[in-house]
Amino acid sequence: MKWKASNFPATKLKIGCWERKSRNEGDIVAKFYYARRKLVWEIQEERLKKKIEIQWTDISATRARFIQDQPDILEVELRQQPMFFKEVNPQPRKHTNWEACSDFTSGNATTCRRHYLEFAEGTLEKHYERLLHSDHRLLTLSQKVFASHDSQFFETVNSDMQDMCMLQPKFPPISNQPSSNWCPPHLNHIDNQGSAPTHMWTFESHDPAVGANHPLSLLTPTPRVIQMNSPSSVMECLPTMNQGASSLNPMTSYLDSTLNRMTQLCNQDIQSLRRVDDISERQIQQLP
Repeated sequence: MKWKASNFPATKLKIGCWERKSRNEGDIVAKFYYARRKLVWEIQEERLKKKIEIQWTDISATRARFIQDQPDILEVELRQQPMFFKEVNPQPRKHTNWEACSDFTSGNATTCRRHYLEFAEGTLEKHYERLLHSDHRLLTLSQKVFASHDSQFFETVNSDMQDMCMLQPKFPPISNQPSSNWCPPHLNHIDNQGSAPTHMWTFESHDPAVGANHPLSLLTPTPRVIQMNSPSSVMECLPTMNQGASSLNPMTSYLDSTLNRMTQLCNQDIQSLRRVDDISERQIQQLP
């Protein structure tokens, strides 16, 4: 069965550290082209349109979530970088003219594999179901664990570019079991009951005086399970310490302030550890 292209509004688009939220309906539009076999994210910026085009064959993983009283969510992982276009010579009541352009997401869409979109509740489901029934490979991918690559970055991205994109920290691997909240092709509705547990490392001190002012201590690593209420696969993370790269980043001031704060916290831990060592040494000296 052949369907006409789907065209429906999104409320949020996030790729790496770049994010856009819709203020008015139509600011962000998702388009599924079944005959041309591609996905499009179209964005309205300063009265001109820009778009990201993704070929179905470049999709390496996909999942969607539909929870009552929450936004519909779509995540797509790519094996190849997408294409970028901008509107030229706009004319009222005429078809949009496009020309290829450079990455307008501050480099995030050419470095990061994973795209995250939110939609008003009830908007995405029928279009996503149609997409999966249009391509057997996408249907198969939707049944597999998201994501298919260990790294959220394209293989062609060098370390300096990754530093500028704020690398996600390396945690122990996520459980290989699919989340019950992420709908396979049968697209069952689910209620709002929990999320998939993700294994992360936190740190505890055996001395309450150490690390009491902040959640990270430099002592015993302890595995814990936390609930990931946000399904975004693009994890927010602390900036790297490569100041040469961060000097080219528009978020330089944020990176510098965060780096300084991390240094202060480390120094506090070091001082606390020294106090603990001093106390232990005095206790040993007082032994008969």
